Amino acid sequence: MNDETLTDLLADLPEDATPPALPDRIYAVRTERPRTWWPAAAALLAAALALVWLAGMPAERPVVVTDGVVVLDGAMDVLVPGSRIVLDGRARIAVEPERGVVRGVPVETLEDPMLTREILAGIAGVAVTIAVYEGSALVHAGPGGAEPVELRAGQRQTFGTPSAAPILEAGVAPMGSADPEVARLREELAATKKALDEERFAAALVRGQLTAGQGEPVPWPTSGVPSAFTRDAFEASVKAQIAEVPDVEVSGVDCSEYPCLATLRYTGTSDTMEWTEGLMKRLEPWFDDQFPDAAVSASGSGFKNDGRDEKFLTFGVVGGQDEAIDQRMRWRMNQVGEQLGEDIRAGVFDPQ
Repeated sequence: MNDETLTDLLADLPEDATPPALPDRIYAVRTERPRTWWPAAAALLAAALALVWLAGMPAERPVVVTDGVVVLDGAMDVLVPGSRIVLDGRARIAVEPERGVVRGVPVETLEDPMLTREILAGIAGVAVTIAVYEGSALVHAGPGGAEPVELRAGQRQTFGTPSAAPILEAGVAPMGSADPEVARLREELAATKKALDEERFAAALVRGQLTAGQGEPVPWPTSGVPSAFTRDAFEASVKAQIAEVPDVEVSGVDCSEYPCLATLRYTGTSDTMEWTEGLMKRLEPWFDDQFPDAAVSASGSGFKNDGRDEKFLTFGVVGGQDEAIDQRMRWRMNQVGEQLGEDIRAGVFDPQ
């Protein structure tokens, strides 16, 4: 075939010809090893879409408790000064010093959770007490790397220590601008700082009055505490001592600071508190055996619970007389009594 004939044949072909479709069987044949990046790309794409979807979902706001007392029920995140609590159940949360009591509802919610955490992290000099009635509470306290503390039903623990807040000097540095808006904002900032300083001063006075009444928290001694009265063994030791005492059971212990306190509940039918005298006389030999100069503080309390009398005795033991420790023990025992009364009146008292 010469060049002229080939040219004529090519001229007869259509200018835009679509090749026929290949049979399905040809598509089913692979002539090289399948590439492996497609599944990975698909997985990354799915993950990215999931993140976009999650980012678009409205985040559930945490409950914020800045002061007072609140009883919460359900599964939720709770932000308190210095801590985050993952609650799954029913718990009572108290922030001390208390300036009011709020029951069953969130004290405050903020739009920006990160801002909330920053604000709460800046609130110093408070103690947060968590008492779990049902379920559990996982408490993330202190620095971000600290191990969380899990509290189960019937457990209570205090985090932090109330202390006087520093009083800051007021004042705004000159901004060197003649802008009226800047001047207005400067005046507002100065007024806000002045009001804040006044509030802090008043709070410091209140905390000073509280300290005078409740004493200072007592740290645990590094030595000299009998093994039966250490934090790890105290509850079991008390239960062993009253095992044969009729109509008496352990309602709770508090070893958040020295010394441990035990609260005993009377289950008998007597209408008086005479059972406390017999009980303490029975425990005296144990106290004297553990401490050569045992100093015992005890406090009894009684409440009405659905027509039935609930009676309790709370006690603590130390070696030797110490006015500061005794003052703090009396305040702690008074707090235990008030807490029992609140729980009974609220219908959430749960004897162990």
